[in-house]
Amino acid sequence: MNIIDNHAGQIKKPQCQKILDTLVEQGILIMKEYNVKIYLANQSQFEKVDQKDLDDLDTQIEKSNANMIQLKEKNSQLQGEYKTFKEVLSSEELDKRLKESKKLLDELENKLKKINLNKHVEIPEDKIKEAENNYEENKILYKKTKKICLGILDYLGENLDTTRKVLFVIFIYKNYIMFRKLWD
Repeated sequence: MNIIDNHAGQIKKPQCQKILDTLVEQGILIMKEYNVKIYLANQSQFEKVDQKDLDDLDTQIEKSNANMIQLKEKNSQLQGEYKTFKEVLSSEELDKRLKESKKLLDELENKLKKINLNKHVEIPEDKIKEAENNYEENKILYKKTKKICLGILDYLGENLDTTRKVLFVIFIYKNYIMFRKLWD
C-alpha cells in the first residue's frame, strides 16, 4: 500500500503485487509475512562495508554539515546585502528627488524674500502716537478700576472680619460654581 500511495495511484494493486513477487523470485527482495506482507531489501546482494569506510563517511558528513552551516551564514549575509541594495534608490530616482528638493528650496527662498520685503513697513508717526495715547488711557483706567475693586474688597473684608485673600477665594469659587452650572 505504501508503494501505491507513493506513486500517487499510477500503479494498480495487482500490478504492484506481481512486480514485488518477481523481485522476490529474483532474490532482490525478501518477503516476511506477519499480519501483512513486508518486503525488505536482500542484504546479501550488497558488499560488506568496513567500519573504516563508515567512519570516513561520518567525517565527510560532518565536513559537509559544517560547510553547509558556513554557506547558510554566507547566504544570510548576502541576503542582507541584497536587501540593503534593494532599498537604495537608483540614480534616476535620486536625480528626481534632487530636482524636487531644489524646486521646494526655490519656493521657500521666494517666500522668505517676500517676508523680508514686507518686514520693513513703516508705520506713520501719528498712528504710533495714537496707539501710545490709547495705551496710557487704558493703563490709567485699569489702575482706577483696580483701586476701586480693592477698596470694595477691603470694605467687605472689614465688615465680614476676613481678609482680601479669603474674599478672592470665595469670589473664584462662586464663579467656578456658576460656570459649572452653565456648562452642565
